[in-house]
Amino acid sequence: MQTRDIKKTYNLAFPIDRVWNAATVNEVLIQWMADKVTGRPILGEKFSWSWNLGDEGEFTTNGIYKSISPGKFIELKWTDHPAGEIELRIEFIPDGTNTKLELTNSGYPVSSKFDLLFEGAKAGWDDQIERLRKFLGKWNGVVPPKKR
Repeated sequence: MQTRDIKKTYNLAFPIDRVWNAATVNEVLIQWMADKVTGRPILGEKFSWSWNLGDEGEFTTNGIYKSISPGKFIELKWTDHPAGEIELRIEFIPDGTNTKLELTNSGYPVSSKFDLLFEGAKAGWDDQIERLRKFLGKWNGVVPPKKR
């Protein structure tokens, strides 16, 4: 089956270590990305992200960490995505004292059945990165202790 990808580049006015921590540390991710995050970014480790949708209940998505190079890139693969074999690669590229994120969300089938999921993901990444940008602007950069 033919698939399509979402490719986006974002420029963040924050140093790479700060952006990396915001995107990979569960205790920080819950401040801007999801309401609940489990699984550490370790090669082959399972992850779970959950959002409380109010009256609609909770939405949870699961996957594995496919590939990681700390401070450089992270790749995730969803194991339960309604569109199938969906993957995400985020590259963290230094740009002076700033960070450029190159995001590739891949594997969406080319079919009208999946158009809504594809378009929703495209718009969703813009929203999530804006939330990340706002969070980074107010976060002191301190990573809280890991919960056991």
